[in-house]
Amino acid sequence: MDEADAGLQSWTHWDLNYFLGNHIRPNPESFLGCPDHFKGCIKDFIRPYAQAIAGTPTHMKYDRATNAFTLSFQPDGSIAAPTEIFLPPYRYPSGYSVKLEPAEALFTTATCPGFANKLCVTLKSGAAAPALLTVTVTPPM
Repeated sequence: MDEADAGLQSWTHWDLNYFLGNHIRPNPESFLGCPDHFKGCIKDFIRPYAQAIAGTPTHMKYDRATNAFTLSFQPDGSIAAPTEIFLPPYRYPSGYSVKLEPAEALFTTATCPGFANKLCVTLKSGAAAPALLTVTVTPPM
């Protein structure tokens, strides 16, 4: 999965617990098809990723040890749609913190409408897009 991120390559997996809800599983920490004692399982595939990028991606990385997700891209000011980053509830159960570099004043960040765990990053109206934007998401401090 790290190699897929490094190559900006898509891969498929969903946080099924988010979609199925805790009412199906008696233990919210258990996963479908994964006995509680089994270490290598579906939960290892649950990670944040960019669903849509308003520009050209240059770097994407997720650190499982710290739950830090980093996305760098060259913003395209002609794209009105936001960059969308899915943040799985399993990785960010208490929310998340967002850092933008270099210029937080040029972009807005907010939860995407209708999606509790999707971050929307949007270039502010009238702002000139920087050559590169890096979005870093971490668990709250």
